[in-house]
Amino acid sequence: MHHPTAAVRRASYGLVTQASGSIRRIILIGVLGALGGGVVSFFVPPKWTARMTVQLGQISLPQGGSSGQGSVKSRPIENQLTAVDRYNLPAMHLRVLNELGLPGPDSGSREAKIVFGTLTAMPARNPDLIMVQVSAYSRDAATAALAASFKIFAAPHQGMFDPAVNDLKSQLANTSRKLAQAEQDYAHVSETLQSSTAQRTASSSDPRNVLVTNVATLINQQILGLREQANELQQATSPLLTYPTRVVEAPYTPSRSNTPGAALLVAIGGALGLLIGVAFAMRKTVMRRVEVALHEHSS
Repeated sequence: MHHPTAAVRRASYGLVTQASGSIRRIILIGVLGALGGGVVSFFVPPKWTARMTVQLGQISLPQGGSSGQGSVKSRPIENQLTAVDRYNLPAMHLRVLNELGLPGPDSGSREAKIVFGTLTAMPARNPDLIMVQVSAYSRDAATAALAASFKIFAAPHQGMFDPAVNDLKSQLANTSRKLAQAEQDYAHVSETLQSSTAQRTASSSDPRNVLVTNVATLINQQILGLREQANELQQATSPLLTYPTRVVEAPYTPSRSNTPGAALLVAIGGALGLLIGVAFAMRKTVMRRVEVALHEHSS
């Protein structure tokens, strides 16, 4: 069994004694590292990142088909990728800054610069969803930036959605009035036929009865068509098939910042300072021990 030589033992002992003798220097470097971390914290202010999910609006229109759901076609107000590209345009970000009352990103305002540079939209898995995030130097500022961006982004969608829905509702009301009038006319014609039959004043081949029967048939066909139109319009205006662009996941901003706080930076700086101090104090003895070990190995 190979035992360390006296020279190696002396080197090891020197390693311990040198580290113990340099404890003050190690502590001093650790304190300097902690102070450095504190200084860095002044130049790295805490940041908060807020996120939200937006669902693109959809409008459904009746297609005049002959069967329920197949006669209503839904289409998004804006394509997902187009919406993401529009959200990420610099012009969009400038409008958000203006909505927040902030100057331009090149004005020297760090609040304006961070909002302008971090406001980002990206596609979600569902084709009608986009995810939006932004960073700011406070929770409230990050949440406000998201709210302002959605207000600006959704305004054109709302401008297309409201007239389309109002037109659908107007068509539904008009169709409902026509249906009510047709049903009333049909009831009146039916009463006329029943009265004529009860009085037996004419046979089934009587021209008047034939005319009234034909009118009743036409009115009944009209009623069936109006009912189908009303059903299609009701489906088209259903909130499940027609809805505006909306926030489906409210802006969320964590209570803690995404960047290290001052206390953490001080702790990191102190720990790094201690490590550097220990390494600095032990470097000569380590080098001497390596030289001795190499010399013993070669001999």
